[in-house]
Amino acid sequence: MKSQGETDNVLFHLISPLAFTRYSLIHRHFKNQVKAMNGNNLIVALMILYL
Repeated sequence: MKSQGETDNVLFHLISPLAFTRYSLIHRHFKNQVKAMNGNNLIVALMILYL
């Protein structure tokens, strides 16, 4: 049986690329939308993304 630290490490390596991909897609979407948004909305959206 793996230790908790090993399991967390594996999960981190599995989740990180997915999170990065999701960030890239959302970031690209935001670049397209940024003219319609003000800075505050963008900051709130980024905060939600990282929760």
